[in-house]
Amino acid sequence: MVADGPSTNDEEATKWRKSVGSRRVYVVDPWVKVFIDGKEETLPSSPFVAGLIAKVDSEQSFWHSLNAKKIDVLLEQSRPIDFTLAIRSSRQII
Repeated sequence: MVADGPSTNDEEATKWRKSVGSRRVYVVDPWVKVFIDGKEETLPSSPFVAGLIAKVDSEQSFWHSLNAKKIDVLLEQSRPIDFTLAIRSSRQII
């Protein structure tokens, strides 16, 4: 199951993730920005991630990682996420 976090801030996202009763839930946060009909819109991330999972499963099999896979229609996240490697408190690990 892919579920959207609150897309507010890191603290709320962490709190929301801890409230989810199963580690099998694939939580995605923040939401994403896309262009629709010439306008930028902020939308939940889960449909895009579910589509990526289906694409990777179909083209490469289910055991392939989603790491470094690109979703072409996305402009950016609705809030910045730092990607500091080897620091367990960096946002991409939350």
